[in-house]
Amino acid sequence: MARPSFRSPVLFLLAVVFVLQLAILLKPASSVPAATPRARLSDLVWKLHDKGLDFRVISQRPDGLWDEDVCLTTTDKNLGELTKWPINPDFVDKWKGTVAIMRRDPDGLGDDCFVYGDFVFFGDIDFIERIRRCLIGD
Repeated sequence: MARPSFRSPVLFLLAVVFVLQLAILLKPASSVPAATPRARLSDLVWKLHDKGLDFRVISQRPDGLWDEDVCLTTTDKNLGELTKWPINPDFVDKWKGTVAIMRRDPDGLGDDCFVYGDFVFFGDIDFIERIRRCLIGD
């Protein structure tokens, strides 16, 4: 009786494995996704922290998520106290020790804001000046 030959199935399986390995190796590299606004905001806040600014970060959202807007504060105020006053140049004196970072159009904020990239800083003028020096130098 003739011995069964396993040569053809083995060669077929090796060919399949070889083709799959080639497909994996030749697959185009995935591109790195662009940074989201949330990631850019986080990077910005950490940059200020690493430059030596002392502050607490308070999300302007009740759930605490760092979305597109946060407050930096040197005070012990909570979210309710920080969002009590509108972002309006008429109330800038109420923002002592606090700066809001937002992604919005700076129109209507006059000289009481600082624009850096996609972000607008509004609040305590002295605090904004320290932030400006950290971000763009003297």
